[in-house]
Amino acid sequence: MSTEFSKVHEKRLLKLADKLETVPRKRFNIGFWWSDSEECGTVGCALGWACTIKSFQNAGLNFETKFGGDPTFKPRGSEAKVCKAACISSHGYDYFNGDYRTLLGARLFFGISAHEANTLFLPSGYPGDKATPKQVARKIRTLVKIKQAAAAKVAA
Repeated sequence: MSTEFSKVHEKRLLKLADKLETVPRKRFNIGFWWSDSEECGTVGCALGWACTIKSFQNAGLNFETKFGGDPTFKPRGSEAKVCKAACISSHGYDYFNGDYRTLLGARLFFGISAHEANTLFLPSGYPGDKATPKQVARKIRTLVKIKQAAAAKVAA
């Protein structure tokens, strides 16, 4: 499965990096999509915080339910056709009733590979399985630069 990395994907990743730069450390945990508790307030990982960005919600990235759950991408318009073609063989938990869940949804929404999604959004992508929001933001910006350089090389 692959989707082509586009300017839309680039803008989405950079917008997420910008958002993560504003998230306090105590409200970030790379190990939880999203958690609300009275003791510590709302805590989430990079993908969980992505679901709070209004323009991402309007583009179909949100939580499974209004009360949380897994991050889910329900593509709209022409993006729906691209996602369906890219995931024609996907089934089970990651694809259900037109929704692309968790890392599959992240891959499609951000136009990244499985390896890139894993190293950005899972604890195993960071030393000691721990990360700060600023570390994730830096990693996102580095990935965008790599993808820009690869695109420039292909175009040359």
